[in-house]
Amino acid sequence: MQINFNKNFVLERLFIEFFQELCSNATLDSYRAKSASPKSILAELYQVLQDWKDKKIKTADTVIELKNEVLELLETDDYIVYGKTSKKFIISLLNKLNDLNKSAKSNDNTKPVEIDKLIINDLIQKIEYNLYYLLIINEHYHINLINKIQEIITSTYEDENEFVKTQYVLHKTCSYLISDLINNGFSRAFIRQYFDSNFWKTNPSNFTKRFHEFKTTFSYETKITFAVVFKLSSNTGIALKENIKNIYTESSEIITKYNIDNERALGFLQVNEREKLILIETLALDRYQAISNARKDVEIILDVFHLIKYSESQTISSTVLVLNTKNTKDVYTNKLQSRNDSSQSEPENYIELINKLVAIKDNPCVIDEVSDKLYSCIKHLRLANESNSPEQKFLNCWIGLENIFANYNIDSSTFRRIKTNLVNAHLVSYTKRNLHSFHKMLTKSPIRKQISHYNETDLCYLKSKETYDQIIGLEDKFPLIAFRGRYLKSMIFNDVGQKKKYINKHKKNLERHLTRMYRIRNEIVHDARTSYNIDNIYINLRYYLTFVLSKCVDFFSDCKPKPLLKNMISMDDFFSYQDSILETLALEDYSIEKSMNVPHSVDLFI
Repeated sequence: MQINFNKNFVLERLFIEFFQELCSNATLDSYRAKSASPKSILAELYQVLQDWKDKKIKTADTVIELKNEVLELLETDDYIVYGKTSKKFIISLLNKLNDLNKSAKSNDNTKPVEIDKLIINDLIQKIEYNLYYLLIINEHYHINLINKIQEIITSTYEDENEFVKTQYVLHKTCSYLISDLINNGFSRAFIRQYFDSNFWKTNPSNFTKRFHEFKTTFSYETKITFAVVFKLSSNTGIALKENIKNIYTESSEIITKYNIDNERALGFLQVNEREKLILIETLALDRYQAISNARKDVEIILDVFHLIKYSESQTISSTVLVLNTKNTKDVYTNKLQSRNDSSQSEPENYIELINKLVAIKDNPCVIDEVSDKLYSCIKHLRLANESNSPEQKFLNCWIGLENIFANYNIDSSTFRRIKTNLVNAHLVSYTKRNLHSFHKMLTKSPIRKQISHYNETDLCYLKSKETYDQIIGLEDKFPLIAFRGRYLKSMIFNDVGQKKKYINKHKKNLERHLTRMYRIRNEIVHDARTSYNIDNIYINLRYYLTFVLSKCVDFFSDCKPKPLLKNMISMDDFFSYQDSILETLALEDYSIEKSMNVPHSVDLFI
């Protein structure tokens, strides 16, 4: 039975490491938990159908693309319950949405549009009801996932192939659970911190107890009233003298109300004449979400203050005090916003970026518009970093992205150009990026000492099957690295059809995520709202912007004149270049040699 014990221990370790990676902002976007679970995407489709009926969404393709994503998730999900309906019925019903794209035609030409509208409205009504029904009866979907994880970890595995398949099922289930918890109101930061602190130094003797605590914490989604205290400062203090409708709260009142004796909290509550405290109570599942909720109220207050005293600077401290009103010992000082992309570049990278930007601007072969677009991109990245508002962060990154891809001299939508050209550029670097990330993972781990041909500066060792076999053979000591190695081995050394399957899957995921981002952009711009958990989606948007910026800077910093000097190098040349490389990779069957030698670094400047 020793072999089964080891396999269970591997699964316990994988469970912990999966959660840490899926919740990390520093890992690759492909390895982070997705924005939607099979349950939460049902609510998303419900909202999109309503927006379609309200004519906020103009193209049926947007609805159908989301419908296709829903179908894929439902077809591979085993945890959604269907009650009086069935999976087969729901899939059949959703497939009828393809009728949205059919032309309204009739042989006798008698009111065809009105007839089609009635049919479509009835269909949407029926779908909306069934989505509502599924959401109601799947209230405890996350508990089903937790129970499945427990079953996977505690089962016995005699067959090696079954054990390997189970690891992928565990990863998928953990990903679904995190996505669902976040959409239910937990914050990614809280989930990550919970695992870092509660599963630290876990071993077979204490895992069961810790898993039970995890199950209790995340099964019962009971919101708590948190008190969040913001410190508002002014450059003159004049505006702070006007306590409109008693917005400010005295520190002594806060200390008494919540019986605070924590030294760090008491230190935070000390203010000078140019500082005031704003207290906001809010319901949330964890303190990070409480901060996010309360921040929205504070932003409204700041906006009003700015209208009253527009000449005076008023800022919120980067640190806030947050405490659990039911347990006043549960008190923390937290950063108002955590860094959304924790992969900080080295100083020399910024120097290289500046040098390349200067070279691009001074290059007479490159059209001036290129430099303007790149500088605008950097400007909006800075504005996104400086903003405390999730919506402003998102919009600034989206503006930067649109600016890169916009071309008003041709009849083509900017979003369509983003969806085509950004995806192509990312697909070109997909394999190379994954291998570079894996190399960094190995470099940080003691496993590198047990890999025969490991080389810190040369990634050629990752072209060898032997390397992956050695890594997989060490899964009892390095479960997550072995899991990653097994996946990369199958992606690199499989037959051409399987390689294309990996690439096409990534392409589809990118296109869907960009469409989701575009819907968010439209919600914010046109409705001044968003129905999404924007903090998590922003992380990916910022990555896409920094990715394409880095690729552009590399490309344009080394451009030579065209045969006709009057034909200067433009953004369209960059897009054509990426498209040509992608077609070449496809013709070469995505060989490991070609994929690792695609031009330009996969490291980001920012």
